[in-house]
Amino acid sequence: MIRIQALNVLRYRDYRYLTVSSFLWFAVRWMETVVVAWMVLEMTNSPFWVGLVGAMRFAGVALTPLAGMVADRISRRNLLAYSQALGALVVAFILVLLLAGRLEVWHIVVFSLLRGINFAFDFPVRYALLVDVVTPEEQLNAVSLNRAATDVTAAIGPVSGGALMVLLGYPGAFWLMLALSVTNLVMVLFMDDSPAPGTRREETLWSSLKEGFLLCRRDNAIMGVLGLAFAANLLGFPLIHALLPVFAKQVLHVGPAELGLLAGSVGIGAFVGSLLLAWRGSQTVGKTLIWISFLYWYVTIILFAMFPYFGFSLLLLMVIGSGQAVAMVTTTTYLLHRASPEMRGRIMGIRGLAIISLFGGNLVGGALTGWLGAPTALVIFGAAGILSTVALCLRLPSLHHRS
Repeated sequence: MIRIQALNVLRYRDYRYLTVSSFLWFAVRWMETVVVAWMVLEMTNSPFWVGLVGAMRFAGVALTPLAGMVADRISRRNLLAYSQALGALVVAFILVLLLAGRLEVWHIVVFSLLRGINFAFDFPVRYALLVDVVTPEEQLNAVSLNRAATDVTAAIGPVSGGALMVLLGYPGAFWLMLALSVTNLVMVLFMDDSPAPGTRREETLWSSLKEGFLLCRRDNAIMGVLGLAFAANLLGFPLIHALLPVFAKQVLHVGPAELGLLAGSVGIGAFVGSLLLAWRGSQTVGKTLIWISFLYWYVTIILFAMFPYFGFSLLLLMVIGSGQAVAMVTTTTYLLHRASPEMRGRIMGIRGLAIISLFGGNLVGGALTGWLGAPTALVIFGAAGILSTVALCLRLPSLHHRS
C-alpha cells in the first residue's frame, strides 16, 4: 500500500509553489543540457567543445558559498526570484541571437557560464527554503518528494528537447525554455516573502562565510559526505552533462530524438529512486545508505560503457538514474538535517561548491573521449569513482560508523 504520509508536506502552501518552481527550473535545465550539447556538436563536431560548454555551465558554482552566505542574511524568497529573473533574461538573449542568425560557439560558452552563475545562486537558496517551510521530522519527505518532481523533468525535459529540435528546430526549443523560465519566476513570486534567518549583528560577511567552513571542518561526517559529492560531480555526472551526446552519436549511432530518450531514461530511474525514499516516511538518513548508493552508481556507469546497445543502454541509464537520485537525496537531507536553520544556506553553499568539480570532469571527459573514445573514458571514470568512495570511507571512518 502506498504510504500517503509521503504526501503530507504538500499541505504547506509555500512548499507547493516551491516544488512547482523546482519542476519548471529543472525542466529547463534538462532541455538545455540536451539542446545546447547537440547544437555545439553539430556546429563543431568536437567532443572537446561539447565538454567545454558543459564545463562552463558549472564554472559559476565557485560562487555558491557566497550565495549561501547571502541566503542566511536576506530574504531567501527574494534572492531566488532575482536568480530566476537572471535565468530568463539569459535564455531570451540566446533566443534573440538564434532568430537573428548571429549565434556563434563563443556566445554559447558565455551563455553556459551565465547559466552556471544562475545555478550557483539557485542551489543553496532553493534547498534551504525547502526545509524552512516544513518541520524537522518532514525534511526527508520534503527533499525526496521535491527531488521526485524534478526527476520527472529529467525524463520529460530531454525527450521534449530532442523532439523540439526535430520538429521546430533550435528556436522552438528556446521559446519553450523561455516560457517555462518566466512561469518559474511567477511561482517564486507567489511564495510568502519570509524574513531572513538572521545573523549576529556584529558578524561580518567574511566571518559569516568562515563560520560555515569551520563547521564543515569540525565535523568529519560532513566532510566525508562533501567529499563523496565532490567525487560524484567529477566522475559521475559528466556522463549526463557532457559525454552522453557523444556516446549517442559516435558509439550508438543515433540522432537527437534517440538522445532525448537516453537522457530521459536517467530521469525515469531517478524519479523511481526519489519516490522510494519519499515513501520511507520520516526515517532519518543512514550514512551507510549514502556511500553504498555512490558505489552502485559508479558500477552501473561501467556496465553502461561496456554494453553499447541502444535498448540495453536505455535500461542501464534508468538504473544509473536511480543510484544517482538516492545518492543526491540522502546527501542533501543529511547535510540539511545536521545544520541549524541559520546555517543551512552556508552549508548548502559549501555543498554547491563541490559541483565545481563537474567543470573539470566535463573538460577531462571531453578530452579523454576525443583521445580514447567514450566507452573507455566512462570505464575510467567509473573505476576512479569506486576507488574514491572506498578511499574516503577508509580515511573517514565516521562515514560508515553509526553516530
